[in-house]
Amino acid sequence: MNSFPKYHITIYLTEDDRHTSYIVRGLLDLEKIGFIRLDFKSMPGLFKNRIKLDNELFERTDKGYPWCPELLITSTKQNIQKRIGIDLQDWDNLFSHHSFENCLILYKRAFTKKQKLFFEKIKPNFIKAFGPNLFFEIKDKRYLKNIMISKAKQSIVKAISNPKKVPSKIKEIFLKLRFNNKINNKIIIVNKNALFNPLEKEYIFFQVQYYNWENDHSKVINDYRANIIRTLKNNFGEQFYGGMWFVNNVNELYRDCITNVDTNKETYKQFYENASVVISTNGFGNSIPWKLIEFLRDGLCIVTEQNKHLFQKPLTDTEVTFFQNTDDMIESCKQLLNDKKLNKLKRQNALKYYEKNLKPSSSMKKVIESVFS
Repeated sequence: MNSFPKYHITIYLTEDDRHTSYIVRGLLDLEKIGFIRLDFKSMPGLFKNRIKLDNELFERTDKGYPWCPELLITSTKQNIQKRIGIDLQDWDNLFSHHSFENCLILYKRAFTKKQKLFFEKIKPNFIKAFGPNLFFEIKDKRYLKNIMISKAKQSIVKAISNPKKVPSKIKEIFLKLRFNNKINNKIIIVNKNALFNPLEKEYIFFQVQYYNWENDHSKVINDYRANIIRTLKNNFGEQFYGGMWFVNNVNELYRDCITNVDTNKETYKQFYENASVVISTNGFGNSIPWKLIEFLRDGLCIVTEQNKHLFQKPLTDTEVTFFQNTDDMIESCKQLLNDKKLNKLKRQNALKYYEKNLKPSSSMKKVIESVFS
């Protein structure tokens, strides 16, 4: 443990507690070893805080932007303060207006080479790749208190911005509290033969949720994933486990894709941990999915769709096997099923990569140090 922390950090929280938990987990772990001293505060209530980039033009909109907490970092040795934003939004064309105005550097989860070239022309050294994140349950009282304050502040902003929605929102909150947050959240298990325990054999695993958001984005992603499932079924038969799971209703267009594995989280984890090969596809906005980071964390043999979003340190075919289309995917799966030595090496390299680059404390330590480099 360090006798004196190198940095004092104040994290300014938004109302988001899903994505931000990754940052907080890393900071808490760095605080525990004495690398930093950590304080929590809430962001101010922010009106019109969303910027949309479209055809290289910026448009400030009326909506909020909860995905970008900010860090005020003080080097205790140099007594220098720098403020940064960490934008965890899946979409690469959305930004926080407050962070644009107040931060020296913006680290962005969804960031491509094309964007990097564009921003270097208009605002050099401002945006850097942060890479993907995961959800972590945080029980720290300081965090929980300031998240609650942030949510209260932004609820007032939303009420002022759109008073007509206040009654329906109050009703929604009341119903969620009354039914313990289980309203409209019933997972449909229609496969009577769904498995609860992985079988002792080599198999490929891919399980995803059907998104019922009734827009073009969800249709594209559902169609793509359904094609992956059908292709795996046709090529591997009983050596493939997984499929698509649904909330409330099954879309008949995808009935043939229904998963043959129970949707319980522990069952899901058992199946992917015991798989010979796991498949990962991109998320919304072609973002890096949490699933891929879970697979790296658990040291699995991964076949993943190629992704344009940047990591802090590039993920390469040393750690995973990339595919561009279903033909690539099938050939890669066959190779990794047959080549046990390569399969084992991929697993080892995946775990090493996570520990060094994606573990929350490792990722946040890199960010903090890069601010003062």
